[in-house]
Amino acid sequence: LVLSVPSVAGVPAADVSASNISLNWMGVSNTGRHGILGELLSDPNGADSIPTLEVRNSQIISPGDADAESGIYLGNSADPHNNTGTITIADTLISDFEDFAIVSSNSSGTLTLHVTGTLSGTSPNLDSTMKIEDNDDVHGESAILMIGTGTSSVNLNVSGIYVNNVEGSAVLFQPQGTGASDVNVVNNAFNNAGGPDNFPNAAYVAIAS
Repeated sequence: LVLSVPSVAGVPAADVSASNISLNWMGVSNTGRHGILGELLSDPNGADSIPTLEVRNSQIISPGDADAESGIYLGNSADPHNNTGTITIADTLISDFEDFAIVSSNSSGTLTLHVTGTLSGTSPNLDSTMKIEDNDDVHGESAILMIGTGTSSVNLNVSGIYVNNVEGSAVLFQPQGTGASDVNVVNNAFNNAGGPDNFPNAAYVAIAS
């Protein structure tokens, strides 16, 4: 599923936007590329409570079939997609993914990413309405990666999620832009991060500025 702003003849890119996209109760499985791709999404009314993009109550299972293909792809360090406003991923299962479950990168603009769920159970039988588990042993990296470079400002909020059996970190935050950035990782359950194949010493939560 590709969500992007098309080029429009004679119209400056800054004047073309896609916003307030809501994906609910959706199933995506066995894709040949990313499960969901979002690029140049923006919110013309950033003061309201409606996010630029929200994905809720959905399942993204086995997205991608090769390296550099992820569950929800919002850009990477070499390919910033510069989405702005607020993006919310909530109460969704992302499993058996190739690379990252959720990856986002901005070189300009301000983006706040919320990844939220509700934890249940007790260890070792934990669960959540927002669950990320099992990426590829060869290509797999972290569950969530957010990158900010250039003039961007990026903010990441992760709460109430369960991450299990990923090769890299559960959460990797790389705020390297000149704008102010913020990260909050609260009340989550992480298990079996740092797989033996790629990142055996990965921290559950890593911040690299």
